[in-house]
Amino acid sequence: MMGSLTTLLCLTLAAATPADHARDPFEAAETVRMFTFDHEKDRTLDKLPQPTDWSRRRGPLFPEYVEAYIDPIDAPSDYNGQRSLQFTLNGGQATYYSPAIRIATDHSYGLEAKIRTAGLIHDAAFISLSFLNYKRQRIERHLSQAVMGTHDEFQTVRVGPFNPKPEFKFVVIGCHLMAGAKMDIHGDAWFDDIRLVSLPLVTISTHNNQHYFLEGERIQIEASVSGRDVGRKHQLVLELETAEAETSEGDSEIKWIKRERRADDKDLNNSGEHTYKWDLSQLTHNDETLLKKGFYRVRATFKRDDVSILQKLTTFAVMERARPGSHGNFGWSLTEGAGEMDVPELAEVAAQGGVNWVKYPLWTDKGVVGMNDSADVTQLVERLTRKDIKLVGLLNHPPKSLMDKFAEDFTGSAIGKIFNMPNDFWYPSLEPVIASYSFRVRHWQLGDESDKSFVGMKRLPQVVDSIKQEFDRVGRNVQIGVHWDWTQQLPDSETLPNSFLSLNTDPTPNDAQLQQHLERTAATGIPRWVLIKPLSTDHQLNERAADLVRRMMVAQLGGADAVFAYNPFDPEFGLLYPDGSPTELFLPWRTTALALQESTFLGKFQMPNNSPNVVFAKPGEVLMVIWNDKPTTETIYLGEDVEITDLFGRTRPAEVIELRQTIDRKSTQARRQQVLQVGPVPIIVRKCSAPVARFRLAMQFQRKRVPSEFGEHQEMITGTNTFGQGITVTSDLKYSDKWNVEQLRAPLTLSPNEAFQLPVSLSFPRGAGIGDLSATVDFDISADREYHFTVHRPYTLGLGKVKLDVNYHVERKHGHAILVVEQIITNITEPLEILNFNCNLLIPGRRRQKRSVVKLGRGEDRKFYRILNAETLIGEEISLRAVQVDGKRFLNKSWRVEDRPPVETP
Repeated sequence: MMGSLTTLLCLTLAAATPADHARDPFEAAETVRMFTFDHEKDRTLDKLPQPTDWSRRRGPLFPEYVEAYIDPIDAPSDYNGQRSLQFTLNGGQATYYSPAIRIATDHSYGLEAKIRTAGLIHDAAFISLSFLNYKRQRIERHLSQAVMGTHDEFQTVRVGPFNPKPEFKFVVIGCHLMAGAKMDIHGDAWFDDIRLVSLPLVTISTHNNQHYFLEGERIQIEASVSGRDVGRKHQLVLELETAEAETSEGDSEIKWIKRERRADDKDLNNSGEHTYKWDLSQLTHNDETLLKKGFYRVRATFKRDDVSILQKLTTFAVMERARPGSHGNFGWSLTEGAGEMDVPELAEVAAQGGVNWVKYPLWTDKGVVGMNDSADVTQLVERLTRKDIKLVGLLNHPPKSLMDKFAEDFTGSAIGKIFNMPNDFWYPSLEPVIASYSFRVRHWQLGDESDKSFVGMKRLPQVVDSIKQEFDRVGRNVQIGVHWDWTQQLPDSETLPNSFLSLNTDPTPNDAQLQQHLERTAATGIPRWVLIKPLSTDHQLNERAADLVRRMMVAQLGGADAVFAYNPFDPEFGLLYPDGSPTELFLPWRTTALALQESTFLGKFQMPNNSPNVVFAKPGEVLMVIWNDKPTTETIYLGEDVEITDLFGRTRPAEVIELRQTIDRKSTQARRQQVLQVGPVPIIVRKCSAPVARFRLAMQFQRKRVPSEFGEHQEMITGTNTFGQGITVTSDLKYSDKWNVEQLRAPLTLSPNEAFQLPVSLSFPRGAGIGDLSATVDFDISADREYHFTVHRPYTLGLGKVKLDVNYHVERKHGHAILVVEQIITNITEPLEILNFNCNLLIPGRRRQKRSVVKLGRGEDRKFYRILNAETLIGEEISLRAVQVDGKRFLNKSWRVEDRPPVETP
């Protein structure tokens, strides 16, 4: 059937293991069998030479009129072969299988081949490696990457190496030319130099095959080697590494830190299996265990004659046990089932992964790899329910008998075709699912996360309502959802009542785009379930972790009703490997999900250096997530017991400093502040004082800006007593640039939750720069204890009705560098005022330059200043001052000339 190419490739990717980046293992591998098609005595059928002992697949989808034969070719100059196995399309598909090749279970096996294609648009060529039992029944199959299009040279593709299971006795090689959703009518594919290789068998795991540990638990690594060459030198090297998020001045990144190394060559020169055990629990540094909370990987490198030929990895996480939370928005979308995990382990890892939702296939074709049987699924439902995790039933793998009733181009990503049919078409196959699960499962999704067959469906409300009625016969208040694309108009809650939309688009949106999507669709009222697909392993871990956390926060803040990790078992962007071991993104996801579980958004702090942040309240705690695109130090008081948690779950007390502030001539006051090293990788600031945090967020300026008119201006500081008891408050408002501030100095007494207003009078100096500036208010509060802290707030000089902007660049003319300054004054006063300004450009060590703006109505006025010897001005501060004639406005701008200002050459 069409679509089999997509299905097979998905199955191959799902079989991936923790990635390693060792030397190419195929270079040191031993060749078990080689097929070149050059010198065989090939049999001939219908005058076309065929490969000896190979068998061709036959059937309706593999017609005989697709030619498959050995053909001499004019190969590229760098290719040694002269003959290859060629498939020539005429519609249809083609597959050839090698004879069965016996293998030993003490070696690992891989497959390498060369493929060239011509004219393939929809079809693809690839090879497969199938493992068979003693009855020669296929147990497992792995595919190479696909080759499409037109290639002048042969492309090298590989499969594995893989460790055989005990029941594996034979392997069979396949050469495939398969169609996708559409079929090519014409095209060619050539296969050559097919090489089955063997390597020593290296395995690595923990002693109990677990991947998640509490601090202090015993962790022992066991590495085994078999299939060694007698008479050669062998060595097994184990290395322990951990990922650490380090942020300091000038530096912010996640680094891989090598902790320990062990080399073992004992008995490795003998035949047979050798196992090395390494108890990591015994590793210490400064009398403390090395295995603190975090993400770890152990790399086993097998060397032969001092050359590294094979590497294997295992990963594990050390963490504290998660407290079950009944209210959380985060979940996993397991569209292909549980991978290689068993049900009890999946339920436990999900609970410890900070999730409250799990999407799982409940309508499955038993022939689909990775699908558990009904007993396992029932057990999974029960275990997830006990852990306060809601299960969403995915209806994404209909029985093959149902799909076969459609045309050959039906794929599993077109479930809408099935449910758009009358109920008696699909209900009989779905009835057992409804009977088994609908009384426990309230949420059901039609199709998987790539199924777009419901987008734009005219009968969608009727289809969803019809399905809901069938489920409601057994369950109650069932909700039926579908996958939707962010770029398409969303139906509203009246059109699709009792429904939800699982939302994503390709390419996946970043945090800013996701925020725009959420804001744009908020009014629809329909529950929006956001899919988050992390960045792939092509990106640096810094970027991947930071991007994941920011999108999780944006989804939470944007009102998403649920937030799902897209296919957590995916080898490129997943949170887990198929065996259940964590990838490097598992802990960043977990740490963030647990931090935001049962949380409420409070607001955002104005930080001294403007680092973006989000503040949340949880039962018994206030926390802040903070980051900055550039490494920055923030100093702020947040409480007495503040802790810093990095994305890998490591927690430490926040650094504290004491600043002495002069009160009067005789006394000073100590102000404790936390010092936060902030960078692109977010950190979580825990155990913030709730009263202090709420007081900070409540404090505001009433006007937030004053006109750029010389003289006295009135302002009001407003806020609320958030300390839960009576307090006394004194405040001290400060601005930069020598502003004059008159304010109430006497203590203010407030009852719990009482609002306050503090009037202040402001006047600014003539040299004050127009635009944004920073204001600070020092508060001294007497409550259950004494509190002394500073609140930062943005403030603006100027109402934006009259603006002064400055641009500058360097002109090169006749060998001279001239600094050109452009002055732009904009008048948008309402009602309109006609304005006149005297303007002065102030240059250190130079005569000031003057310009006049005369009768400026609505719009802009531009003036230019030119200064010779521009190179002498680098680093100097230049000021531009515009004073209104017969008016009160003062417009000022100051800036430093950059080392390399923009250059224009006339």
